[in-house]
Amino acid sequence: MTTTPKKLAQVNIPTSGNVFNITNSTYNIILPLTSTTALAIYNNGTTNGSARVMTLNAGGIITYGDIYVFNAAQPTYISAVLLDATHALIAYTDTGNSSYGTALIATISGNSISYGSKYVFHSGGDSYISTAMISSTSVFIAYSTGTVSNGIIATITGTTIAYGTLSQFTAVYSYNTTCIMLDSTHVFIGYSQGAVYGIVGTISGNSITGWGTSVIIESAGGVPSGSDGISITLLSSTSIFMCCKYSSSSAYSIIINIAGTVVTYGSRFTFNGRGTSHISTALLSSMTAIISFNDATLFSQSIVATISGNNITHGRLMSKLTTAAAAHSTIAVLTPTIAIINAGVYVNSVTIPLTINELIISSNGVPTTICTGATDHTEISSIYISNTGTSDSIITLLAGGSGGLDINVIRRVIVPTNGEIVSLLANCPIILSNTETLRAYHDSQSNITITCYGLEITV
Repeated sequence: MTTTPKKLAQVNIPTSGNVFNITNSTYNIILPLTSTTALAIYNNGTTNGSARVMTLNAGGIITYGDIYVFNAAQPTYISAVLLDATHALIAYTDTGNSSYGTALIATISGNSISYGSKYVFHSGGDSYISTAMISSTSVFIAYSTGTVSNGIIATITGTTIAYGTLSQFTAVYSYNTTCIMLDSTHVFIGYSQGAVYGIVGTISGNSITGWGTSVIIESAGGVPSGSDGISITLLSSTSIFMCCKYSSSSAYSIIINIAGTVVTYGSRFTFNGRGTSHISTALLSSMTAIISFNDATLFSQSIVATISGNNITHGRLMSKLTTAAAAHSTIAVLTPTIAIINAGVYVNSVTIPLTINELIISSNGVPTTICTGATDHTEISSIYISNTGTSDSIITLLAGGSGGLDINVIRRVIVPTNGEIVSLLANCPIILSNTETLRAYHDSQSNITITCYGLEITV
């Protein structure tokens, strides 16, 4: 057996590959297509509304199809639903057409996307748009006009859209509007007007036939105006998981119960005790959900919630997924153990893959192999990391098997702009067998160099 002290590796990790837009995108939407693909829809932050197909490969590597522009002006308040495996309805405020509420059909074929004509559903300054699929040919759209808030049903034939008669669900302007179908004839809408409200509407064909009584779910503190304060996901036809921010100092989750058109709710369960924004949630299983949000101090975070009746248990926070505030972030679940987040971060828009093991979340970016175990094993006793870029960067180190999302995150460190760190591991070295690797990725547009020192043991 031979033991050789040496510099094991010196590797440059280039700009992160999980960047889907080179500017800070807004109104991000993700629609899962398969267990490994999704449709990203967004305002590109400078000129237009775009979409592209994303593919998640082994090791958390994201590849992207071409960009397809669906609106020549920057759309706001984007909402979208998948109608079937190859069609989606996209609704938005068209700032290039007097901010009219507009929708169109996107057709997806592999990495290619085409669009039908645009159809205006309300000729006014519309905002806080939310969509919910009734069927593959019918979608409910909720929106605010600036003075009142309405619902309307879109009927789809091919790429043609026709609208029913609008129906007012509240006589004042609402913020944070979000809707979800309970069954084929009932829709739930959550919204804020200082307080958080919930209401159920009844649907027949392309008509909204009535509304139940609007119920205040939260009045103390309330949700400030904005487009990022409420997110809901369906547990059953009579139960909804809701997340919302509480004033400007915390955020909580709560179970909403529905009986006919009557809305009741359980207790609040806080999942973040600081300023919270850009909340998004998605269902992992019938009784678990994942929440993503931006923390005022720790930036992009995620947490898993387990639901039992009206009780909610939150797992361990996965903090600092980004090095800057994650704006207009949205989360989507591809499988019960894999989720992805799209967010605008500083000067870029990034995709963050997550793996979920019960209540534990780990993050996997685009890993670069730093070094591989020798024929017996390798002991890494020190790691030197330098950042020659123009922004702080989170470096994630992973060790384990040669492929897949099953390798372990062993350390996550922040390296400042034009900075460096040295991690001494002599008392607890990283051990790599001859089938294992040390890999790393980062989340910024900086250039990172990692140098490892230690012992190479061969037989």
